[in-house]
Amino acid sequence: ALVRSRDYESYLVGLLQSQKACPSYFAVRALNVEVATVRDSLRSASTGAAGSLLAGRVRLRWWMDILDEIYSDSGVTDCTRHPVARALHRAVHECDLSRLPLEK
Repeated sequence: ALVRSRDYESYLVGLLQSQKACPSYFAVRALNVEVATVRDSLRSASTGAAGSLLAGRVRLRWWMDILDEIYSDSGVTDCTRHPVARALHRAVHECDLSRLPLEK
């Protein structure tokens, strides 16, 4: 639903993915939507309130921490609380996705 509502073109491309690749594709695209939303808010906050800028930076740091948890060998904690993080965790481990493209 997130990708369909905020990145409709990627949603349409996702419909063309194989049944096996589809969940992983949408998980990665949902992460992209989340991070793009934060970055857009950071751009608009850079000319406005400092609180919004700080909140955006905290949110980006949170996503980096989630990636740390997903790619660590320890148990997963926060990943299970957020639907995009949960889907991304599943995609990374089922498809052996590299971390570097997700950080960009």
